[in-house]
Amino acid sequence: GVAAHARGKLVEARAAFVKAATLDDAVAAEAARRCGAALIENWHWRMLADTARNEFFENAVARAVAGGATTVLDVGSGTGLLAMAAARAGAARVDAVERCPAMARVCAEVLRLNGSSVNLHCAESTRYGSDVKYDVVVAEVVDAALFGEGCLATLADVAKRLAHDTSKIIPRRAALYAVAVQSPELRSRYAAGAARAREPYTVCDLDATPHVKLATLDLGELDLVSVALQGRRETLLGEAETTVTQGGRLEGFAVYFELRDGDARLTTAPRRYAGTTPRAASWTQALFHVDAAPVVRAGDVLKLRASVAPDGGIDVLRLAYRINEAPYEATAAVSDDAPSADDVERANDGVYAAAHARAVRRACTETHAPVCECGLFAGSTSTPGQVVVSHAPVEASGLLRPDAFDLPLNRAVRVVPRFVTCVGRLVASPSLRRAYFCDEALGFDVRPLNAFASPIARDVDPRAFADLAFLTGTAALRRVDFTGGADPAAVPEACALDVAATGVADALLYWWRLGYDEESLSTRPDLDGGGPLSHWRCAACVLRPGLSVSAGDTARLACAVRFGCLEVLSAEVLSLPSE
Repeated sequence: GVAAHARGKLVEARAAFVKAATLDDAVAAEAARRCGAALIENWHWRMLADTARNEFFENAVARAVAGGATTVLDVGSGTGLLAMAAARAGAARVDAVERCPAMARVCAEVLRLNGSSVNLHCAESTRYGSDVKYDVVVAEVVDAALFGEGCLATLADVAKRLAHDTSKIIPRRAALYAVAVQSPELRSRYAAGAARAREPYTVCDLDATPHVKLATLDLGELDLVSVALQGRRETLLGEAETTVTQGGRLEGFAVYFELRDGDARLTTAPRRYAGTTPRAASWTQALFHVDAAPVVRAGDVLKLRASVAPDGGIDVLRLAYRINEAPYEATAAVSDDAPSADDVERANDGVYAAAHARAVRRACTETHAPVCECGLFAGSTSTPGQVVVSHAPVEASGLLRPDAFDLPLNRAVRVVPRFVTCVGRLVASPSLRRAYFCDEALGFDVRPLNAFASPIARDVDPRAFADLAFLTGTAALRRVDFTGGADPAAVPEACALDVAATGVADALLYWWRLGYDEESLSTRPDLDGGGPLSHWRCAACVLRPGLSVSAGDTARLACAVRFGCLEVLSAEVLSLPSE
């Protein structure tokens, strides 16, 4: 398994690890799960759990079939959900094309379980040939910025080769919108002093992020197929002009889209701006950073121009803005040698930077040794002799860094921080659980996909889950020591959490306390006794099945820290005796 993984052969590696796991090898079981998660990305579960998204596409196909369409092609079929929906609607022939071999095997099993007549083909859609021109082609290959998943190339290919002149291609019509925002939290992910993150845009969730809306711009409706057939060149998509309604600093444009089919609508807008339009929960917004962050005033005229342009093997959305009569400026530029957004966020976390610097200075003063930085802002530093090892063990994602134990301990007179303590709370959140495990969608059994699921959730922002409720207080779960070589935290150990509210625990939400010699710093002070928001997100271990608890109970968990993640190996409830 290790040898196959080193060669990038994830399918073979997973098979070997699964076999080893039958010998009760916990490390092999986790390795098999990791390989599976690498083969099939987590967003597949989020899509399956997105009822509004699924129903929009199902209804669009059903309308076409009711109107006389008999042949349907589903490109990038995944589990085969929309293909099965087409067959259920009465299409005489349905073909599903899926390029990922692992996903195609899942799709085959899903089709078998549901007794579907769909024909499955494991192939790149551009290499798939057919003896028919399809009446309906479904190609749901869009991302938060609409074009990032090769949407235009796929649509152009199917329109030329696999559809006829009157075919219905889904999706075809889409409207683009942008919200001009001021948000210091979002700005902190892009700019730190003169440094800028390398990503020109990132995803964001405006429902979970404090911001001020300065203006909303409607960039108009697009015919995606017409845009695709213009070829790979920069193409103007639309322009919008509006008056700024709230003054502030223009720090970014949060872009969302609305898919349209007849009178049906599906929006990726934040919940607060969606109104009564059905909202897709599996997409968030694409945030385009504004490098200059100019100040705008209420009444200023704001113009925005959107285009799509080739960028390597894909097409990307580009924005340029104009305030009053000033010339157009691009939102942000790409720089491959710039720091990542995570590095920029960390540099902006003044509380963490100050605490870490104090601990390093204290260690150097007490030991009279120089510092050796491992994995901090400037990367590793080669320092001979005895050193104070300074490292950043926790990723912004909420997991431990992969190289957290790769430290020069043989030369270390002090490690800063010396340890971390994992702390957490049990939470109820059906939407968080469904984002990682899904049994059913549109009435179809999709459980075979769960064989590739991982219960490890990263980059979890509790504010993004409207149904999240805390069921327990905060408890220390495991301590991870970086000074002893082999980590004893990999051995399961029991911990107890006092239950404060009745419900079903869907996940164990957790974060870390950094152990400096004279102080402790929480990665989530807002959840850990109160404090300002830090640059770290939470992580979570999703429980399957959920754990039913009642107020006054004690939840007893067996936890271990392996591969940088907290694992819950078993869970039980110790209830109060009835009176």
